[in-house]
Amino acid sequence: MGGVVAGHTVAYVVAVPSAATRHDVLAETGHGYWPVAVLVALATCLCAAGSVALRHARAVAGGRALGADVSGWLAPRLAAVQILLYVAVEATERVVAGVPLAELLHQGLLLWGLLAQLLVAVLATVLLSWLARAGELVGRLLARPPRPRRAVGRLPRPVDEVVARTPCLGPVTARGPPSWRP
Repeated sequence: MGGVVAGHTVAYVVAVPSAATRHDVLAETGHGYWPVAVLVALATCLCAAGSVALRHARAVAGGRALGADVSGWLAPRLAAVQILLYVAVEATERVVAGVPLAELLHQGLLLWGLLAQLLVAVLATVLLSWLARAGELVGRLLARPPRPRRAVGRLPRPVDEVVARTPCLGPVTARGPPSWRP
C-alpha cells in the first residue's frame, strides 16, 4: 500500500510538475480521498517495517535465522503487485470521476506511474533488507549467551558408608562430623 501511494505521488509530481496544474488534475480525476490514502499508507509502511525488524530480531534471538537478503525474491513481487494496484487505482479513479480512461495516456501519467512503481519497489526492497539486517543485529545483541555444555561422562560412584564400631560411641559413619574424644 505504501509503495503504491509513494509511486503514485512520484508519478504525478514528475508528469505534472506545476503544483497548481497538478492540483487541478488530481481534483478532476477523483483524488479527493488522497489525504486519507497517504495516512493509511504511512501506517501500513510503519507496521510492515516494524514487523520485518521484529520478526528477524525474534528469530535470531531464538537461535534461528530467516536470512536478511530478501532482494532476490521481494523486488519482482513488490513491483508486480504495485504496478497492478497502480493501474487498478488509476482506472477506478477515472471511472468514478467520469473521466475517460484514455486520459491516463496524456501527460505520460501511465508511463511515469509504471516507472515510479518499479523504482519504489526496488527502494522498498533495499530498505526492508536493511531493516531485516538491523533486526538480526538487535536479535544477536538481545539473545541470551549460550549455555556452556556439560561434559557427559560417568558420574563417580557414591561412597558406601563405612560403619565403624567404637565401644563407647556407637556406630560412626565415614562422612559424619569429627569425633570428640576426651
